[in-house]
Amino acid sequence: MYGMVSKLIIGTIQKMSTLTFFDHLIVFGISISSLLIGSWTDAMSLLILLQLIDVATGLTKGKRGRKLSSSELKKGAKSKFGGWLYIIVGNAIDGLLTFGTPVAKTFVVSYLIVMELMSIVENAEELGAPGAPKFITKYLDSAKSQLDNGKNPNEKDSDTK
Repeated sequence: MYGMVSKLIIGTIQKMSTLTFFDHLIVFGISISSLLIGSWTDAMSLLILLQLIDVATGLTKGKRGRKLSSSELKKGAKSKFGGWLYIIVGNAIDGLLTFGTPVAKTFVVSYLIVMELMSIVENAEELGAPGAPKFITKYLDSAKSQLDNGKNPNEKDSDTK
């Protein structure tokens, strides 16, 4: 039994020694990011997609309006980076207060998703796309308001039946 385990450990160590510095760097980066943001969720994937769409529509809007500037790009990059810092803080709060249940992180990611959707709708309208249907903008405004007040926009109020 112990012989098999030691052979497995030795084999793993030998394989690891063939990894390049770059391979170790990638593993280290993935480990650190996993530690900071916790488990990856579909909502986080959606957030990245929405951020990319927002950047693309923002760049198009800036280029079309001849208002593309490095200061605006830096401001947008800082905003996106700051959002991910909030996700890290939310993950830390979850680890300390909820024993790993992603409550704060989910709240932060939900809030950022709503903000990205609002920004995309604004950019699209300024680019000449037909205005978003009222129910979409109404829902986004309502969701933002509820998230600002610490409520889940998908839950019904306990007072209403």
